Amino acid sequence: MNHKYLSSHVSLALFTTLIMGAAQADDDDWDGFYIGANLGYGWADADTRFTSLSGAYGHSPYYAPEKIDPDPNGILGGAQAGYNWQIKRWVLGLETDFSFADINGNNTTLGTSSYSDGYTAPVALSTEERINSFGTLRARLGMVAFEDFLVYATGGWAYGDVNYSANTDYTATGSGKQSYPAHSFSESKSGWTVGGGLEYGLLESLSLRAEYLYLDLGDTRAIANPEIPNPSYHYQKQYDWETRANIARVGFNYFFDI
Repeated sequence: MNHKYLSSHVSLALFTTLIMGAAQADDDDWDGFYIGANLGYGWADADTRFTSLSGAYGHSPYYAPEKIDPDPNGILGGAQAGYNWQIKRWVLGLETDFSFADINGNNTTLGTSSYSDGYTAPVALSTEERINSFGTLRARLGMVAFEDFLVYATGGWAYGDVNYSANTDYTATGSGKQSYPAHSFSESKSGWTVGGGLEYGLLESLSLRAEYLYLDLGDTRAIANPEIPNPSYHYQKQYDWETRANIARVGFNYFFDI
Protein backbone atom coordinates (compact mmCIF):
# COMPACT_ATOMS: atom_id res chain seq x y z
CA MET A 1 0.00 0.00 0.00
CA ASN A 2 1.21 3.51 -0.80
CA HIS A 3 2.68 5.13 2.32
CA LYS A 4 1.21 8.54 1.46
CA TYR A 5 -2.20 6.91 1.03
CA LEU A 6 -1.88 5.07 4.37
CA SER A 7 -0.72 8.23 6.15
CA SER A 8 -3.68 10.23 4.88
CA HIS A 9 -6.09 7.55 6.09
CA VAL A 10 -4.47 7.41 9.55
CA SER A 11 -4.62 11.21 9.83
CA LEU A 12 -8.28 11.18 8.80
CA ALA A 13 -9.02 8.47 11.36
CA LEU A 14 -7.35 10.44 14.16
CA PHE A 15 -9.17 13.62 13.14
CA THR A 16 -12.49 11.75 13.08
CA THR A 17 -11.77 10.30 16.53
CA LEU A 18 -11.09 13.78 17.94
CA ILE A 19 -14.29 15.15 16.40
CA MET A 20 -16.32 12.25 17.79
CA GLY A 21 -14.69 12.71 21.20
CA ALA A 22 -15.56 16.40 21.17
CA ALA A 23 -19.14 15.67 20.18
CA GLN A 24 -19.46 13.09 22.92
CA ALA A 25 -17.87 15.51 25.39
CA ASP A 26 -20.66 18.00 24.74
CA ASP A 27 -23.14 15.38 25.92
CA ASP A 28 -21.09 14.31 28.93
CA ASP A 29 -21.95 16.07 32.18
CA TRP A 30 -19.28 17.06 34.71
CA ASP A 31 -21.71 19.48 36.40
CA GLY A 32 -22.43 19.29 40.07
CA PHE A 33 -21.12 18.90 43.58
CA TYR A 34 -18.50 16.30 44.47
CA ILE A 35 -16.44 15.09 47.42
CA GLY A 36 -13.40 12.85 47.46
CA ALA A 37 -10.15 11.76 49.08
CA ASN A 38 -6.49 11.81 48.07
CA LEU A 39 -3.12 10.35 48.97
CA GLY A 40 0.27 11.58 47.85
CA TYR A 41 3.84 12.65 48.42
CA GLY A 42 5.45 16.03 48.96
CA TRP A 43 8.95 17.41 48.73
CA ALA A 44 9.88 20.93 49.82
CA ASP A 45 12.45 23.65 49.31
CA ALA A 46 13.20 24.93 52.83
CA ASP A 47 16.44 26.88 52.50
CA THR A 48 17.45 28.30 55.89
CA ARG A 49 19.68 31.36 55.98
CA PHE A 50 21.85 32.10 59.03
CA THR A 51 22.61 35.80 59.57
CA SER A 52 24.90 36.92 62.38
CA LEU A 53 23.89 40.01 64.35
CA SER A 54 26.08 41.93 66.77
CA GLY A 55 26.49 40.29 70.16
CA ALA A 56 26.05 41.98 73.53
CA TYR A 57 29.82 42.39 73.92
CA GLY A 58 30.55 43.69 70.45
CA HIS A 59 31.17 40.34 68.81
CA SER A 60 30.28 40.37 65.11
CA PRO A 61 30.74 36.78 63.89
CA TYR A 62 30.30 35.58 60.33
CA TYR A 63 29.76 32.01 59.20
CA ALA A 64 30.57 29.73 56.35
CA PRO A 65 28.28 28.35 55.03
CA GLU A 66 25.46 30.84 55.65
CA LYS A 67 22.62 28.81 54.10
CA ILE A 68 21.63 25.14 54.34
CA ASP A 69 18.58 23.15 53.19
CA PRO A 70 16.93 20.44 55.32
CA ASP A 71 15.19 19.01 52.17
CA PRO A 72 11.83 18.06 53.73
CA ASN A 73 9.83 15.25 52.13
CA GLY A 74 7.13 12.80 53.13
CA ILE A 75 3.60 11.48 52.69
CA LEU A 76 0.27 13.29 52.85
CA GLY A 77 -3.40 12.50 52.67
CA GLY A 78 -6.69 14.30 52.90
CA ALA A 79 -10.03 15.15 51.35
CA GLN A 80 -11.45 17.59 48.82
CA ALA A 81 -14.83 18.98 47.84
CA GLY A 82 -15.96 21.18 44.99
CA TYR A 83 -18.49 22.18 42.37
CA ASN A 84 -18.25 22.16 38.56
CA TRP A 85 -20.07 24.09 35.86
CA GLN A 86 -19.78 22.66 32.34
CA ILE A 87 -20.27 24.68 29.14
CA LYS A 88 -19.91 22.28 26.23
CA ARG A 89 -16.28 21.07 26.40
CA TRP A 90 -15.21 23.59 29.08
CA VAL A 91 -15.48 22.97 32.79
CA LEU A 92 -15.17 25.73 35.38
CA GLY A 93 -14.94 24.72 39.01
CA LEU A 94 -14.21 25.78 42.57
CA GLU A 95 -12.50 23.35 44.95
CA THR A 96 -11.25 23.28 48.52
CA ASP A 97 -9.10 20.62 50.14
CA PHE A 98 -7.31 19.84 53.40
CA SER A 99 -4.49 17.36 54.00
CA PHE A 100 -2.52 16.09 56.96
CA ALA A 101 1.16 15.74 56.12
CA ASP A 102 4.49 14.50 57.40
CA ILE A 103 6.77 16.53 55.11
CA ASN A 104 9.83 16.75 57.33
CA GLY A 105 13.56 17.30 56.93
CA ASN A 106 16.61 18.33 58.94
CA ASN A 107 20.26 19.05 58.29
CA THR A 108 23.37 19.86 60.32
CA THR A 109 26.48 21.36 58.76
CA LEU A 110 29.86 22.12 60.35
CA GLY A 111 31.30 25.49 59.49
CA THR A 112 33.66 28.19 60.68
CA SER A 113 32.86 31.24 62.78
CA SER A 114 35.08 34.18 61.89
CA TYR A 115 34.96 37.25 64.16
CA SER A 116 35.75 40.86 63.35
CA ASP A 117 38.83 40.74 65.62
CA GLY A 118 40.30 37.87 63.55
CA TYR A 119 39.32 35.05 65.92
CA THR A 120 38.00 31.88 64.24
CA ALA A 121 36.27 28.86 65.75
CA PRO A 122 34.31 25.82 64.54
CA VAL A 123 30.52 26.06 64.65
CA ALA A 124 27.65 23.66 64.00
CA LEU A 125 24.61 25.00 62.12
CA SER A 126 21.40 22.95 62.23
CA THR A 127 17.91 23.45 60.84
CA GLU A 128 14.63 21.53 60.62
CA GLU A 129 11.29 22.19 58.93
CA ARG A 130 8.08 20.15 59.05
CA ILE A 131 4.80 20.77 57.23
CA ASN A 132 2.12 19.23 59.46
CA SER A 133 -0.92 20.11 57.39
CA PHE A 134 -2.03 22.32 54.52
CA GLY A 135 -5.12 23.27 52.59
CA THR A 136 -6.14 25.19 49.50
CA LEU A 137 -9.06 27.07 47.97
CA ARG A 138 -8.68 26.98 44.19
CA ALA A 139 -10.40 27.74 40.91
CA ARG A 140 -10.25 25.06 38.21
CA LEU A 141 -10.46 25.46 34.45
CA GLY A 142 -10.64 22.27 32.45
CA MET A 143 -11.33 20.89 29.00
CA VAL A 144 -13.02 17.58 28.26
CA ALA A 145 -10.51 16.08 25.84
CA PHE A 146 -12.63 12.96 25.31
CA GLU A 147 -15.87 11.76 26.80
CA ASP A 148 -14.35 10.52 30.05
CA PHE A 149 -11.16 12.61 30.35
CA LEU A 150 -10.92 16.07 31.93
CA VAL A 151 -7.62 17.96 31.71
CA TYR A 152 -7.46 21.00 33.99
CA ALA A 153 -5.33 23.80 35.37
CA THR A 154 -5.86 25.12 38.88
CA GLY A 155 -4.67 27.86 41.21
CA GLY A 156 -5.60 29.92 44.24
CA TRP A 157 -4.99 30.38 47.96
CA ALA A 158 -2.93 28.01 50.13
CA TYR A 159 -2.35 27.80 53.87
CA GLY A 160 -0.50 25.48 56.21
CA ASP A 161 0.76 24.68 59.70
CA VAL A 162 4.57 24.51 59.78
CA ASN A 163 7.16 23.79 62.48
CA TYR A 164 10.52 25.59 62.27
CA SER A 165 13.72 24.97 64.20
CA ALA A 166 17.32 26.19 63.92
CA ASN A 167 20.40 26.42 66.10
CA THR A 168 23.93 27.81 66.04
CA ASP A 169 26.19 25.85 68.38
CA TYR A 170 29.50 27.65 68.79
CA THR A 171 31.13 24.95 70.87
CA ALA A 172 29.74 21.74 69.41
CA THR A 173 33.17 20.82 68.03
CA GLY A 174 35.25 22.43 70.76
CA SER A 175 36.53 21.18 74.08
CA GLY A 176 33.55 22.38 76.13
CA LYS A 177 30.95 20.65 73.94
CA GLN A 178 28.11 22.73 75.42
CA SER A 179 24.77 22.24 73.69
CA TYR A 180 22.48 25.22 73.26
CA PRO A 181 18.71 24.86 72.84
CA ALA A 182 17.39 25.23 69.32
CA HIS A 183 15.05 28.09 68.48
CA SER A 184 11.79 26.25 67.69
CA PHE A 185 8.23 27.37 67.03
CA SER A 186 5.11 26.64 64.96
CA GLU A 187 3.42 29.09 62.63
CA SER A 188 0.28 29.23 60.53
CA LYS A 189 1.28 30.23 57.02
CA SER A 190 -0.63 31.69 54.08
CA GLY A 191 0.35 31.85 50.43
CA TRP A 192 -0.62 30.67 46.95
CA THR A 193 -0.70 27.53 44.84
CA VAL A 194 -0.82 26.60 41.17
CA GLY A 195 -0.92 23.27 39.36
CA GLY A 196 -2.89 20.95 37.13
CA GLY A 197 -4.23 17.48 36.73
CA LEU A 198 -6.07 14.81 34.79
CA GLU A 199 -9.42 13.35 35.83
CA TYR A 200 -11.03 10.22 34.40
CA GLY A 201 -14.72 9.38 34.70
CA LEU A 202 -14.52 5.75 35.76
CA LEU A 203 -18.21 5.21 36.52
CA GLU A 204 -21.35 7.32 36.23
CA SER A 205 -20.73 9.02 39.60
CA LEU A 206 -17.08 8.22 40.28
CA SER A 207 -13.88 9.68 38.86
CA LEU A 208 -10.17 9.06 39.40
CA ARG A 209 -7.60 11.86 39.30
CA ALA A 210 -3.87 12.56 39.33
CA GLU A 211 -2.79 16.05 40.37
CA TYR A 212 0.30 18.19 40.90
CA LEU A 213 0.40 21.38 43.01
CA TYR A 214 3.15 23.86 43.75
CA LEU A 215 2.72 25.59 47.11
CA ASP A 216 4.43 28.82 48.13
CA LEU A 217 3.81 29.58 51.81
CA GLY A 218 6.28 32.44 51.96
CA ASP A 219 9.24 33.13 54.25
CA THR A 220 9.55 33.11 58.04
CA ARG A 221 12.04 35.01 60.20
CA ALA A 222 13.08 34.62 63.83
CA ILE A 223 15.84 36.10 65.99
CA ALA A 224 17.48 34.05 68.72
CA ASN A 225 19.41 35.59 71.61
CA PRO A 226 20.96 32.77 73.66
CA GLU A 227 23.71 33.08 76.25
CA ILE A 228 27.07 31.38 75.88
CA PRO A 229 28.41 30.51 79.37
CA ASN A 230 32.12 30.25 78.56
CA PRO A 231 33.08 32.95 77.80
CA SER A 232 29.92 34.58 79.11
CA TYR A 233 28.11 36.75 76.54
CA HIS A 234 24.90 36.93 74.54
CA TYR A 235 24.77 36.69 70.78
CA GLN A 236 21.98 37.33 68.32
CA LYS A 237 21.27 35.10 65.38
CA GLN A 238 18.71 35.72 62.65
CA TYR A 239 17.15 32.69 60.95
CA ASP A 240 15.21 32.95 57.67
CA TRP A 241 13.29 29.93 56.37
CA GLU A 242 11.75 29.44 52.94
CA THR A 243 8.61 27.30 52.69
CA ARG A 244 7.95 25.98 49.18
CA ALA A 245 6.50 22.54 48.43
CA ASN A 246 5.74 20.25 45.49
CA ILE A 247 2.69 18.04 45.93
CA ALA A 248 1.95 14.99 43.76
CA ARG A 249 -1.16 13.01 44.61
CA VAL A 250 -3.84 10.67 43.34
CA GLY A 251 -7.43 10.41 44.47
CA PHE A 252 -11.07 9.89 43.63
CA ASN A 253 -14.24 12.01 43.53
CA TYR A 254 -17.84 11.01 44.03
CA PHE A 255 -20.29 13.19 42.06
CA PHE A 256 -23.79 13.73 43.41
CA ASP A 257 -25.29 15.32 40.29
CA ILE A 258 -23.22 13.84 37.45
